[in-house]
Amino acid sequence: MSEEVKIYGNNHKDENSEFAVVLEMMKEHRANGNIDKAKALGAGLSNMDIRIEDLVSPKFLKSDIIYQIKVLFIFAAEANLQMLISSPLLATTAINAMYDEIQNRSSGFYENISDGMAFSFYYASVKDGGDIARNVGETFAMLCSVEDNESFIETGSMLYETATKIVSRIIDEAGFLQI
Repeated sequence: MSEEVKIYGNNHKDENSEFAVVLEMMKEHRANGNIDKAKALGAGLSNMDIRIEDLVSPKFLKSDIIYQIKVLFIFAAEANLQMLISSPLLATTAINAMYDEIQNRSSGFYENISDGMAFSFYYASVKDGGDIARNVGETFAMLCSVEDNESFIETGSMLYETATKIVSRIIDEAGFLQI
């Protein structure tokens, strides 16, 4: 029995030291303004100023497809925040701020994306590796109920690449300081 306690005790010490490191990082990110920058970044991404009608042909401007485009943009924002911000703490802060703002502005949309399966499909397509934009485009087409429709696949790919460029630029402009 004493061995079990000893093993638990060692794990507990490791958890405490990891927790202390996270707390110290949080303190440093607060002190240098990175937390506030992450919150502002996320809130701004919740409403990317993108004129969908300037990006897609009129056949995509139907309410059910526009909804899927918005979901794709939110997914792209979340995924790119996770991939492009080196600090998981700052990425999570930005993502939480983005979703808080979406929920405040449009609770119905927030409920739909948080309870829906679209993100699961998108994350699966990203984890597949290879041509991520193409994979996301194929998922977009599937979610629009036109699987294998090349026009929808290409449009979904283009929308993901566009969102990725915008998110990358906004992250760069945030000016996070290194700690």
